[in-house]
Amino acid sequence: MVFTTSRSLFLKAFLLLTMGVGFFLIGCKDSPTWSTESQSPDGKMVVTARSYAGGGFGASGPSVTLVYLNWTTGSQKPIQIFGLHDESDKPEETRIRMQWLTPTHLEITYKAKAQAIDFQAVKFAGVDISVRDVSGEAAKPTQ
Repeated sequence: MVFTTSRSLFLKAFLLLTMGVGFFLIGCKDSPTWSTESQSPDGKMVVTARSYAGGGFGASGPSVTLVYLNWTTGSQKPIQIFGLHDESDKPEETRIRMQWLTPTHLEITYKAKAQAIDFQAVKFAGVDISVRDVSGEAAKPTQ
């Protein structure tokens, strides 16, 4: 009988601990540090960039910026077209610019420290995607 009681207590404690960890992890969803979007000139597509601080649980680490492309109508999920890891732990220091050159040509420019491109699509849903690193380019004088 003692064995059954201790086993029951252990099982209850284990279940409570498991549920507590689950609720904690659900509550720790990452939300973007910043985001921006741009609609195509014809209004059919939208591109969205989201940047996330790295680390987690109080630790700092490299930031991650993800760019998604989607139609403006319908209920489909956005598709990732670009992913960038930046050495900086401050996502706002990574400069992503998304410019529609035509309704079917999107240009993504970025400026980051010691970056590593994780993923780069060149075409999606009839949209040509070009990516350019402007980290080494001199700043243009203002007029």
